[in-house]
Amino acid sequence: MAFLQIPIIINKKTVIKKMGHENVTDIPGNILAEVEQALHEAQEYLDPCIWYEKLKFVKDEEHERLILPDGSYFSGKHAYNNLYLADYLIVAIITVGDKLGSVSRACFQKGYYLKGLIFDIIGNVALDNLGYSFWLKIVEEIKSKNLGITCRLCPGDNDWNIKEQQNIFSLIKDNGVKVQLNKNYMMDPVKSVSLVYGVGKNVEFTRAGHDCAVCSSERCPYRECPADNS
Repeated sequence: MAFLQIPIIINKKTVIKKMGHENVTDIPGNILAEVEQALHEAQEYLDPCIWYEKLKFVKDEEHERLILPDGSYFSGKHAYNNLYLADYLIVAIITVGDKLGSVSRACFQKGYYLKGLIFDIIGNVALDNLGYSFWLKIVEEIKSKNLGITCRLCPGDNDWNIKEQQNIFSLIKDNGVKVQLNKNYMMDPVKSVSLVYGVGKNVEFTRAGHDCAVCSSERCPYRECPADNS
């Protein structure tokens, strides 16, 4: 099991776009001031953490599932069809912590609805950015090895049973993981995600794990990867 803490830089334009405004100039001055203040405050509330594991699997073609090292499995057409060609899987749990969510909830409870909404959006953007940073780290490692990477897959997507989220948590065995899974297979803190990537020589390199529109890295390794002509 590996652990990462990656600093998060939140793009103001992205936050404003998530609020329904295409450009900074479209947003009223008082709301813009609220956004800028919230962005400043949010930095001290973020606790970005990534726990991940690289692992092999065995294909069960008859039942369309991937048998994992602990005997559990990933099943369903969506997971199987996207992952079966991989040489290995990367499973991860990612979170930005609960402090920002607590602040957002407190704002709503006190009637500061705009501020609460802004903090909630910042949390979503922060989680997205942390996920992209993790994707970039993986690409940096595989780009010189002629390996491809699948799109990001999460239990609950398409026909992938959300209950199999428990399998990811079981595979990442570490008492320091700050994310809990409740009986309904929902994560706490809320601003968290569990995910799987497939990596291998027979896997087509996909852009689905990355969005250049929100990538702030001028030296992004993706720009050195084969173009997607689809």
